[in-house]
Amino acid sequence: MIVSKDNIYAFPKVLATQKVKMGIIFMISFLIYANTLGHDFTQDDAIVIYENQYVKEGVQGISKIFSTESFRGFFGDDKSALVSGGRYRPLSISLFALIHELVGVQPFAYHLLSISLYGLLCVVIFKVLSTISSSWTTKQQTYFAFIAALIYAVHPIHTEAVANVKGLDETLSLLFSLLSLGCASLYAKSAKSGYLFLTALLFVLGLLSKENAVAFIAIIPVVLYFFSKDKSKLKSTLVVTSVLLLTFIGYWMLRTSIVGSDLGDPPTEMMNNPFIKLEDNRYIPFSFAERWASIIYGLGKYIQLLFFPHPLTHDYYPRHFGVVDFKDIAVWMSVIMNGALALIAIAGLRKRSFISFTIFFFFATIALMSNIVFPIGTHLSERFLFTPSLALAMAMAYGITKLTLIRTYRKPMLVVLSVCLLLFAGKTMARNSAWKNDLTLFTTDVKVSKYSAKVRNAAGGALLSACAETPEPIEKETMAREALVHLTEATRIHPNYKEAHFLSGVGYTYVKDYDSAVISYETALQISPSYHLAMDNLQGVLKQGAKEYGVGGNIKKAVEYLQKVLVYAPNDADALSMMGTAYGTSGNHQQAIEYFEKAISIKPDVAMTYVNLGLAQQNYGLEEEAIINFNKAIQIDPTALDKFQNEN
Repeated sequence: MIVSKDNIYAFPKVLATQKVKMGIIFMISFLIYANTLGHDFTQDDAIVIYENQYVKEGVQGISKIFSTESFRGFFGDDKSALVSGGRYRPLSISLFALIHELVGVQPFAYHLLSISLYGLLCVVIFKVLSTISSSWTTKQQTYFAFIAALIYAVHPIHTEAVANVKGLDETLSLLFSLLSLGCASLYAKSAKSGYLFLTALLFVLGLLSKENAVAFIAIIPVVLYFFSKDKSKLKSTLVVTSVLLLTFIGYWMLRTSIVGSDLGDPPTEMMNNPFIKLEDNRYIPFSFAERWASIIYGLGKYIQLLFFPHPLTHDYYPRHFGVVDFKDIAVWMSVIMNGALALIAIAGLRKRSFISFTIFFFFATIALMSNIVFPIGTHLSERFLFTPSLALAMAMAYGITKLTLIRTYRKPMLVVLSVCLLLFAGKTMARNSAWKNDLTLFTTDVKVSKYSAKVRNAAGGALLSACAETPEPIEKETMAREALVHLTEATRIHPNYKEAHFLSGVGYTYVKDYDSAVISYETALQISPSYHLAMDNLQGVLKQGAKEYGVGGNIKKAVEYLQKVLVYAPNDADALSMMGTAYGTSGNHQQAIEYFEKAISIKPDVAMTYVNLGLAQQNYGLEEEAIINFNKAIQIDPTALDKFQNEN
């Protein structure tokens, strides 16, 4: 039975005013993320905050942030093109520079900024949705907007963008885009030029936050079409559309002057291009069918995550899900779901169906993040649903609002809404705990994305970082072995993953498996001969292993390791000196003398080398030469002989 709309949508007295409603929305949005205030930085925060040179310069670095590619402050001049097309998102990074100027590197301040702006965004969602023209009464519109804002506020899919401070670019982009939409709607009602100016200004701020704000070039005119039945408003819609296009052109000219206009060719490295597979020990591109099957599968996964956000992970890199094709039933399920949504949207277009609008909103905002337009470097990401998830919030709120008119559905709808909000909020707060730090995040998500080479590598790296900070030997070895499990799996999934081979070398060093460490570093160097850090670590582990083998009496193995060092670095004075010690220990004093003398010729200020040379000469019967070198050692360090005696 349908009843009158009067008083159905009335709020309790405690929520009577708009300010109170906005306060409730902000408080809920803030509180469900309050447990992140004690978190550290994690994941990509290093790129945009604590290891970004321009951010560390504070206010003085802001001009560089606006005049360079967004990764330049972290990677420098050489590496900014690692991701196709470059990035230009100066607004959020400038805010980080300002915070750095005020408080330095204190995670609390950055997390406070992130969740506060998220709360503001949810308030703006309520305000914009409650003021857009429609056929509903004011109370009905407010009821709808309040529910939509609450659903959006608690949805767990936003945890990556809010709990991870780097995700502030998502928040700012949607915030300014919605404000631009609100101003465009006000202009359509009043034709006041001030609102038109604000529409353009806020839109460009959204673009400067993140490029995906470009979707609102389509969304804003569609909103004006769907929510205005006055045909005389067509002119204002065309004016708004023209201003948005001109604003985007101006922004694009600025962007291309800084990062260039080339969107970039797809990278040939699997960690930056998910559409590459391994065949016959070489990487080849996906076939046409495999590529599009993967894209379609991803679109289906996005829909699933909106309705059932579990399990969540920050990592959908290769091979979180395997190579799929059109033989996979999941791909066809995605075809059916997306096809059905498209048909519903088209069918409701002429009638200005609200559900049709929400579907259009979803497709318009997800298109740029789906690998359809250009490669995004991964299959998909939960943070890419930050804006599209508003479509679900609006659709759910619309359905609940409409069904509330029916007396028999009124209480069930309140129950459904309450349960949904509680489940979503609980999941969000629980998921926030994973974002405490890198170790927690990576070791949590590796259980979900266990076939992802990237998260396996990340989990291994985080465990090894923890090893470096752990004084307890048993705990250190346990973590190192756990790290090696993940790193071994990473190299199995992605055999040419040089970073995983490098970290494996670190892990094997911790457990004193020097042969395996050497193999890992050498493999990394075979993949990337200019991998200088791997070369440095290789030489270091060879010398460390040689020392331990020598102390253990395995002189042959020690010499073998040192000979390898000298192949890579013939003038390594430390290796030459160690070689002299090895030969001296084995009784080959003549050979020992030659190595000590060469070491001194390269590095003449090390007292202990003269002591060792003197001892070798003494054992070889060169007493006078030995005394000369003992005296040279004392000249450099008067306690050199005493130190030698104490060590031996």
